[in-house]
Amino acid sequence: MIPNVVLLFKDLLKDPRVPRSSKALLVGTVAYIVSPIDLIPDFVPFIGPVDDALLAALVLRLRGLDVTVLSRRPGPYLKSELVEAIEARYVSTSSTSIREVAGRFGPWDLIFEATGAAGPVFEAADALGKNGVLVQSSITSGDGSLEVPGDRINRQFVLGNKVMVGTVNASRDDFLRGVDDMVKAEAFFPGWLGRLLTTPIQGLGDPEGVISHLMEDPEAIKVFVDLEQPRHG
Repeated sequence: MIPNVVLLFKDLLKDPRVPRSSKALLVGTVAYIVSPIDLIPDFVPFIGPVDDALLAALVLRLRGLDVTVLSRRPGPYLKSELVEAIEARYVSTSSTSIREVAGRFGPWDLIFEATGAAGPVFEAADALGKNGVLVQSSITSGDGSLEVPGDRINRQFVLGNKVMVGTVNASRDDFLRGVDDMVKAEAFFPGWLGRLLTTPIQGLGDPEGVISHLMEDPEAIKVFVDLEQPRHG
């Protein structure tokens, strides 16, 4: 299948009938898929629930871990329902702090951060349990600053034997494990992955629509371009 997709991609770029704007959208879409860095920032307060966070929660649940997903928006809505559908816990931080949630459901051995904001990173560091690992997977923008309880965080990390790491790259083996996880997900939670595909865009003629949904649609999880021609008759 992949070789056929590559050939289609090359043919579309060479085809003079395909508008330049559509070719630019195609290149940008492929770059977003293969890039190790998210080009669209994940502007949410804590672990999600953008697509990265939802998939991270799924992977951890498939391994039998107790998972709590934190986000500012109160449920119920699609993303909170997806979290609960994999038997994870969804908590809104609109009226409580990450540290308070950790006191109720912690101590946390692993925190996976996918927010695109600096504040929740340090809140998570302050809430991490002893011998815990905080994984940062998003990138902040700008040159903002904030006050943090630096002495306490430093003391807790040293005496508590904690670790903070960043992640952006993945190897071929990681992708293969991802495929295995998707197969397991369909077996344990049928239809769950399909519910992530919220926003289809028909064809390559509406690049503005793709960007609009990515940046402005709060209900969109996965925005994707459907290249299949509609069937008539």
